[in-house]
Amino acid sequence: MSEDDLSQALHQLKSFDRPDMYAILKDKIIIIEHFEFDASVCSRKCMKGIKEERLLDHHISSAPIGNEFHVGKGDYPTSLANWQTNFDMTFDSHYNKIPAYKEAIRNKGRNFFDKPIVVGFFIENQYSPIVYNHGMSKEHEELYYFETVQFASKVSASPDLDFILFGSYCNGRPQIFYIDHESYKHIGESTDLENADLHLSPLNKSEITVYGKF
Repeated sequence: MSEDDLSQALHQLKSFDRPDMYAILKDKIIIIEHFEFDASVCSRKCMKGIKEERLLDHHISSAPIGNEFHVGKGDYPTSLANWQTNFDMTFDSHYNKIPAYKEAIRNKGRNFFDKPIVVGFFIENQYSPIVYNHGMSKEHEELYYFETVQFASKVSASPDLDFILFGSYCNGRPQIFYIDHESYKHIGESTDLENADLHLSPLNKSEITVYGKF
């Protein structure tokens, strides 16, 4: 998809049920389905990390005005195995519904039948884990899931998906990265989560949030 098409689509997005969003361009229809994942334990209802972070966001937004700082901290274990499992499970669940998403859009009206449908996912991994490589410099750094072999392999094996918008904090700011099949021709250059020397950093357990309203 061209940069111009992407810009037009993002400015014309309309909410929908399934898929979550769509935009009608001159010669195509763009549909986008949204989901989140993280590296925490996943129960039947949700991933614990996402639940804890939403609770912390609620505490921040509802903090009373005053001259006090508050300290919040999400309390949930994480692992690289959970990270991969959660992504694969959530990705596959939505990917398998792509035919249903297309049919739902087609059923909106006669004008929706004469244009090709371009399928995208908006994937959020708000807080990427901090990792280090025991066999190298041991430098602690954030690892984004789209930098992994596992992500590249999944995208490369998903021909019905045309593009991904990947949302994450990068250098302390929320960012959205555009990814398509061309981005992952060189899978070997990515980080392999199954590398025995790759470990979660203890720094993941030390992160706190300080907030207040004055």
